[in-house]
Amino acid sequence: MFFLFEKERLIQFMNKFKTSKISVFYHEIAFFGRKFSRTFGKALWVFRSYLD
Repeated sequence: MFFLFEKERLIQFMNKFKTSKISVFYHEIAFFGRKFSRTFGKALWVFRSYLD
């Protein structure tokens, strides 16, 4: 619930990393986060089929 109230401020805070001096690290973490979220569903599907 806390995150819902602070969603706009959190988005603004995270967007500052895109243009900061450590933007390289931000882009690396964002890349791996996208990659993880895309493949996590596939891993769950395989795990579920293993249990059946």
